[in-house]
Amino acid sequence: MQAHTSTWPEYFIPLVASTAALIAVSIPSGLALLVVELGATAFLVQYRWPQGAGLALVLAAAMSGCAVDITGINIRPEQLVVLAVLLVALARHGIGAWDWPDSLLAAFVLVNLLSSLVASPAKGDSVRHTALLLLAVVPYWLVRRLAQGDDRMFRLFLMVGVGAAVFGTLCYSSHYLFGTDVGIMYYPASSLRNELAGVKGSHLEANIFGSYVASFAAILFSLYFSGGKRVHLLGCLACSIATAVSLARAAWLGLAVAVVVTALFRLSWRQKKKLMAMALVTTAVGSILFYSVDSLRERTASLAPDAVLEDETLVHRAYYASIAIDNIRLRPWLGWGTDSFELMQEWETFRGTEGAWLGNLPVRVMHDTGVIGTALLFGFFAIVLGRAGRSPNPIAKALMAGSIVLAIAFQFTDATTLVYPWVLLGLLTIATGHAGPIRFRQT
Repeated sequence: MQAHTSTWPEYFIPLVASTAALIAVSIPSGLALLVVELGATAFLVQYRWPQGAGLALVLAAAMSGCAVDITGINIRPEQLVVLAVLLVALARHGIGAWDWPDSLLAAFVLVNLLSSLVASPAKGDSVRHTALLLLAVVPYWLVRRLAQGDDRMFRLFLMVGVGAAVFGTLCYSSHYLFGTDVGIMYYPASSLRNELAGVKGSHLEANIFGSYVASFAAILFSLYFSGGKRVHLLGCLACSIATAVSLARAAWLGLAVAVVVTALFRLSWRQKKKLMAMALVTTAVGSILFYSVDSLRERTASLAPDAVLEDETLVHRAYYASIAIDNIRLRPWLGWGTDSFELMQEWETFRGTEGAWLGNLPVRVMHDTGVIGTALLFGFFAIVLGRAGRSPNPIAKALMAGSIVLAIAFQFTDATTLVYPWVLLGLLTIATGHAGPIRFRQT
């Protein structure tokens, strides 16, 4: 990796990310946060292009938990940051060359628009949701125009992720010690458990925060065993602790699978022995947390087979998924339009009556876009992840480990309408060398 000179110290980025996350959840007015984010984006884009624009994107992706109501639509600051960076990138670089995944992804968005116009029960709402989906997907294209010929943006990405994890852990510590609610989400009480406090940090909810930090834990774990430094191990530990206190079971499962896959297919026998020693330490730390934190113990107990079958949350999701499957049978090819299930079904939450949502990614995409849209989206995933699997670049392997976490977590709480997964996939495409002349150097 070539040396480079920074005009400001990069080791401050986790602190900046944690501070920005604190602002995101502490300011009572979403509009105030919106102004702050757009102002910061304008400054970074103007004076630190393209690294500043890349930092604005990854910071915005780490703060999905605040929304502003504009003409009846919930607009997240990350969406407006994407729009601002997109306009500047188009003015500076134009559209640029396209690859097969770009075409498949563009076709997927077009199918969303077509199905919304043809089949949605509320066409105007579905079209607006399609526009918001486009803003979520665009970072896949943007980060590949913003990255330099080295791995600088990748390091910014990691630092912001670790900063968000540290912030989430501090939120939980403050709640545990002083009873504060900053960055905390409560899982409602059920017949099987009491009300539980999980960490959502600067994200929409605890499940999304959990999948976010768990993906970083998997990335850093892979980097450490690919010749990385102790700082990668420390970052992995910080993100793993944040994953634990999120109480997001799907994130736990995704991280466990990613670690097992990395260990089986990428580690030498000597590294596996080192991993076993780490596993003993992790087990000891986990046992301490398990017996000292009541909410973690109750949440872990819910993974028992008999408890899973009686879990009200899973039963609730399965019921609405069955309704969605019945709808899919009526329109199997193009589906019902973007976010159509939310427009067709309602359910009761602690906030009152709301539009129902589908947590399972394949079912949601099939309901929205039918067989055609599902084939396009999963064809895109297959090409991008297939290239990563064949790439010798350790950064690509690490990002693939993070993608495994998201692939599993999104079977339960889909977050592909947020910016973060597309930033990760854009970086993954760069790392595999399929982003034109720009490529991460193998480090």
